[in-house]
Amino acid sequence: MYAIINADGHQRRVTPGEIVWFEENRELADGDTFQVDTVLLLNDGTAIQVGTPTVEGACVEAQVLRHVRDRKVDIMKYKRRKGYVRKKGHRHDYVEARILSITDADGQIHAATLKQDEAPTTDVAPESVEAVETTETVETQE
Repeated sequence: MYAIINADGHQRRVTPGEIVWFEENRELADGDTFQVDTVLLLNDGTAIQVGTPTVEGACVEAQVLRHVRDRKVDIMKYKRRKGYVRKKGHRHDYVEARILSITDADGQIHAATLKQDEAPTTDVAPESVEAVETTETVETQE
């Protein structure tokens, strides 16, 4: 089952259990759940429901995992032969969330089936990397 939703002006294809980045919302804390009601299309494998413009009664529920920042984007202004160079940078804020369930127009809930030992997978490096101490002795030959 999958749904196409419109969240923050971006259309996304989501499935239960998937991790998605949404635009930053400072009102949401880690662990909070929220719903996206603007479901444009639902596909349960047998039938497709297309909204006009949205599917009435359908919603997608997601849980906030953490707040993340995207990689830095460099902005340069340059005018040749004038000695004019300006450099700026920008990092965009996002909310990383796991899609918990998709509710269709009939009220059926299609939830994610996650194993207990399954850890959330992300494509972002951890914020803090712990240093590993090594106690190796190196012998030199003379």
